[in-house]
Amino acid sequence: IEFTAREPLRPGFGEFLDWLEHCAIPFVVVSSGFRFYIEARLAPWRERIHAIHALELEQEGGYMRLRLDHDHSREAMPKEWILRGYDCDERIAIGDSLSDFEMVRAADRVFARDRLLQHLQARHMPVSPYDDFFDVMQILAGEWEQRVG
Repeated sequence: IEFTAREPLRPGFGEFLDWLEHCAIPFVVVSSGFRFYIEARLAPWRERIHAIHALELEQEGGYMRLRLDHDHSREAMPKEWILRGYDCDERIAIGDSLSDFEMVRAADRVFARDRLLQHLQARHMPVSPYDDFFDVMQILAGEWEQRVG
């Protein structure tokens, strides 16, 4: 867990959270990773994150088992269902893994990199490539500024 906590996030993450707070927009994490890893990695920013949805492990009788708080049989972390559970004007998905593909269905705007980007582009789905959180912030700021002003 200590190694995970020391791993840097993509550049611009803190600044992205600053900008979202300034805009009064909540930031929600939906991950297929284990909660204890996600919490360790995001510890410096935890109070600024509206919610974290991640996999939970329980210990029982010398065994560990995955605790599921839903009845979705297709996936352990039903990202699409979780994202749809938020009542908001616009749902934005930022992902890099094929495990984020289902979440894309619930998003109004998608930022992708790596395997997720390739997967979405191969299916001719709308997506914005990104390298870091500065990219996401710049694109969203430009789009939202056009809508408002």
